[in-house]
Order: sequence, then structure tokens, then C-alpha cells
Amino acid sequence: PEPTAAARPPRTDSLPAAADQSWSSAYSINYRILYTTHLTPPAFAHALKRYGVPEEVLTDNGKQFTGKFGGPRAGEVLFDRICRENGITHRLTQVRSPTTTGKIERFHGSLRRELLDHHDPFDSIIHAQAMIDTWVTDYNIDRPHQALNMASPIDRFTSTDSEPEQQAAVLPLVLPAELDVINGQTPDPVVEPEPAPTIATMPANLLRLKEMGPSPAAAPITIEMDTVVPASGNMSVRGQQLWLGPDRAGTPITLRISTTHLRVLLAGVLIKTVGSKLAASDLHALVHSGKARQVDDEAPTAQQPASTVIEVERTVNAAGCVGLANKAVSVGFPLAGRRVVLRFETTTMTVLDAAERTLLRSMPTPLTTRAVAYLRGAQPGGPPPTPPPTGPVTVERIVSSSGGVMIARQRIQIGRTHARKLITATIDDQHIHVHDGPNLLITVPRTTTLEITHRRAQNH
Repeated sequence: PEPTAAARPPRTDSLPAAADQSWSSAYSINYRILYTTHLTPPAFAHALKRYGVPEEVLTDNGKQFTGKFGGPRAGEVLFDRICRENGITHRLTQVRSPTTTGKIERFHGSLRRELLDHHDPFDSIIHAQAMIDTWVTDYNIDRPHQALNMASPIDRFTSTDSEPEQQAAVLPLVLPAELDVINGQTPDPVVEPEPAPTIATMPANLLRLKEMGPSPAAAPITIEMDTVVPASGNMSVRGQQLWLGPDRAGTPITLRISTTHLRVLLAGVLIKTVGSKLAASDLHALVHSGKARQVDDEAPTAQQPASTVIEVERTVNAAGCVGLANKAVSVGFPLAGRRVVLRFETTTMTVLDAAERTLLRSMPTPLTTRAVAYLRGAQPGGPPPTPPPTGPVTVERIVSSSGGVMIARQRIQIGRTHARKLITATIDDQHIHVHDGPNLLITVPRTTTLEITHRRAQNH
């Protein structure tokens, strides 16, 4: 079947364009300084003269395309008349459904991203048309397309220059007299006078294609870029979406990208791999803009770095445990209710105070390095922990009914008169001083070297 043509109405200072719906091939773009309804039919007629008459044409519901939504007095518009007189089936998109003409919408996005967003203001209409013609030629002949398996549209579009003339000899093109088409050329619209334009030379790209043929494809490379996960958890790299989830918002990561794979690394640990949709030209553009750096050919990423440090924050529950990878890991009953930082280094997990980053305790890590990188809230390791403060330690105890307290497994007898009282004890290297408020009750030698783990009295 014949390819289906798709057209999109221009907006103010925009580009009336027609593109092939099947092969991602741009047919024509005519630049105009103002958006008026009478500019669309001449551009359409010019495309018919140049490329032949299609069986169908698909447009949206703009007033320059159809009078269907123009009210009870609306008549046939010129675009509809051209279609009717040439036997072209004119199909309309659903109302408020831009995805129906998704390819032409995507084509406009490519035009804006690859040319208009980075180009200085055009000197004149002639200059604008020349630059756009150069870009369209590159788009159709030289530029690879992902939808065509990295081929160019010209490789799929096999029509010749003689086909429109042969078609016209069998079934001549019928155009309304209002268009005043002479020798296949549409009259330029009347525009306001402007300064004398600079002389537009033949686009350099056309000369290169004529003399040298298509340019060689960009050499594939591997790049790395450092970035931070946004609040939404959804990232975009040159148009490719990458979902990491809001749980990782604010996490510094490294992206390792080639033309085949996109890998996400956290503190050097691989946490996600997806197929890459970026072409070699996209990778070169990221390096040229300074957002990424080129690295050697892709090295194996399964081997984990030897000095990976990853941290997560957790709150210790009433049983002295924290949740890690759907497991309850005990960090000590004395830390119940505290906010702590768990720091994972190779085979060791250290527990730090979340506010002061002082070392509370150390233990063997219960998880592998790869499992740690997948933990909720995992972050690259911060500065090393500060050692716990030295000097006297103050603890609270409740005197038993027999008048004694236990501190680091050392029993101290205070007396039955103080039973059920809350007392404080100050422990240094040599002595234990027991106070009832401001009053010193007793001082005894310290006979234990065990670590003080319980600092607060329980069940008081």
C-alpha cells in the first residue's frame, strides 16, 4: 500500500510540515513568519507536485484542514477541496488526541531539539529555509533512526524522481485556481518588508552528500557521568527514561553508558542494567558538553570494588533491631528508639549515632555488598566515624528491693532505705560514684572492665 502522509498545522512562528507516517521520512518543511490558514494549502500542493498524490492524508482538526468544527455555516475548506478533487482520503484525528499523529509530533520534537534550540536567530526567511532544508536532508539521508534499526529513511524510501511525473501523466494533479500554481512553484506569501537578506548559498551538507556521499557513522564509545537521582525517582538521559524510584531521591550515582547497555552504579556497585537507546552521536554530544567523560571499553562490572563504603539510616525498634533486606538485624537493646547510621565496609558493619556520627558498636556485616547497594535509602559512605568520647560515663539505675544495683556486672549495695529509687552513677577508670540527685551516696572501686551498654534505667 501507499505510505500514509501526516501533516500538522503550524503555530505562530512555527513550521508547516509533512512527514511519512510509515518510514519516519520528512517530505517537506516550509518556513513562514506568521501563522495564517491560507499558507497550508500551498505547502500541501507543493508536496503533491514534488512527491505525488497519496491515497490518504492524516491531519488534526485545525480550521485550515477541515470545516467540520466550524459551526453550522462552515463550508468546505481549501485543503479538503484539494483532497476531494484528487481522490485523497482525508482522515482526521480524534479530538484532543495528539498521539494519533505521534510520529509528526516526535519529528517536531527532533527538529526543535537538534536544530532550533541551539541555533542563533535566523537572519531572514531565506536563511531559515536554507538551514531547515539542510537539516531535513541530513534527517532523511544521513541520520540513523532507532525506529529503522539505525538505518536512514532514504534506505527504506525507494521512490525515484520520475514517479511523480509518471503519475501526473496518468492522472493529472487537480489544484484549485486560488492557489495559482505556476510550473510547480507555490507563490510566496506576502510578508512585511525586512532588511535585505544575506545571500543564501547552497547548503554545505548538500554539497558534501553530492560529492562525498554520506558521512561515516560516529565511532561507538563508552562514557560515565555522575548525577543525582531527582525527587521523582525518574531520570532522563538524552530522551531515554530511567526509573530508580523515589526511595533513591537525592542519591549520588554513576551512569556507565554505551550503545548497548546503560548501567547504574552506587559507590561503584552495579545496581541496575537496562538496554541503551542512545546512539554513538548522543554519547559524543554528552562528552562534548562536559556532562560525561569517556572511559575505556566497557569493563566487567560484576566484580565489586575492594573498598566500597555504603551507609543507610535506620531507627532501632523497641527490641533493639533494625530492618535490612526484609530481615530483622539486632544492633543491641540499649540503642532502642535511637536513630542510627549503619556503615557497611567489606565485612564489617558499624553502628554510628545519626547526629554526631560517633561510633557506637561494630559487628560482622549480615549482607553481601551487592545486597547492601539495593537497600532502601542506600548512600555512598560519608566521613569516617569519630571514636566514642573518653572520660567518665554516667548511667541511671533503679535500686532493687534488696538495696542494690548492677553496673557492668558489678553489684553495688546501697541500702534498703533507697529501694525503688532512681539513682545516677558516674564511672571512671578507677571508681564508681553513686548519687541520689545532688547527694553523693557511696563511692566504690571499679572492679570490672566490661563495656557499659545500659545507660538508662528500664521500667521506671
